[in-house]
Amino acid sequence: MSPGAAPGVIFGWVGKKLFKTKFVFVESFSRVGTPSMSGRLASKFADLYIVQHEPVARDYPNAVYLDTIGTRAT
Repeated sequence: MSPGAAPGVIFGWVGKKLFKTKFVFVESFSRVGTPSMSGRLASKFADLYIVQHEPVARDYPNAVYLDTIGTRAT
């Protein structure tokens, strides 16, 4: 069992607020049509928000769409 992405979002927020770090969130490759709850939360404060499917990219105007990690599509 896994706690999912929620701890990453929480610690990303804490890092930004306490230590002035940058926070990059990569939406799960399995999210094909809709964003995850963690993704919705992270998109509000992430310095870089990466999605891997165009339908999810449409939900976030500031998201960077990568067809595959490491290859910039748009």
